[in-house]
Amino acid sequence: MLKKRISLVILVAVVLVSLTGWTAYTQKDKSSNPRWEYKAIGLSSISVDDNQLNTLGAQGWEFVGLYPVANGTGGDYYIFKRRK
Repeated sequence: MLKKRISLVILVAVVLVSLTGWTAYTQKDKSSNPRWEYKAIGLSSISVDDNQLNTLGAQGWEFVGLYPVANGTGGDYYIFKRRK
């Protein structure tokens, strides 16, 4: 009878340790695969405003690229991203 109780306690301990390890593993997977949202803002090179860029930065947006518009208007799209 004592051997059965010891075996049961060991089994429960192994299951709990396994579940704790699995939970830690799945949480690690989520952080290593971030999700992003993107924003494209059309601005002319003359109208770029530091205050507007600082506001975007304060909201978590990060500048990642420039998409030039080849229609001669001088307007470009500034591409930003942030974590969802």
